[in-house]
Amino acid sequence: MNDDGSNQTRLTNTGGHETQPECSNDGTKVHFDSARDGNAEIYVMNIDGSGQIRLTNSPQGDSTGSWSPDDSKIVWACPSQGSADICLMNADGTGKVNLTNDPNFIYNQPSFSPDGLRIAVQRDPGNQSSIYIMNADGTGMVRVTDNGSNGSSPSWGPAP
Repeated sequence: MNDDGSNQTRLTNTGGHETQPECSNDGTKVHFDSARDGNAEIYVMNIDGSGQIRLTNSPQGDSTGSWSPDDSKIVWACPSQGSADICLMNADGTGKVNLTNDPNFIYNQPSFSPDGLRIAVQRDPGNQSSIYIMNADGTGMVRVTDNGSNGSSPSWGPAP
């Protein structure tokens, strides 16, 4: 739709629960979560709703992705070892890599930095979540919130 709410267009109509849409930075694609096949998976489609392609296929479900600044990669929360990790893949679904591989925490809501060099994530040990930042290859994880309340939904401001 337009930014004033006019010209709303439905892009999916599968009967499944579909959430977390995010437009690519170049404005040509949308990735989103869809439970159309029984559990949440990551899909991508053209901005007009055509060309819908399932990128993930996990029995536990995948969710909450983020485009890299150059739209070549998608980072998302992927189930692993009874928990959730942060995974990275090419925008066409190939080259999947687990960046965190840590069964002691639940990771969620990854967000690329504007320069594509870092990823902010929500990390939850089971009692209180915090925001962490790591390098885009999964190394160098650092906690950035520690204020006695839950930290969630990290996002970056525009590049300086």
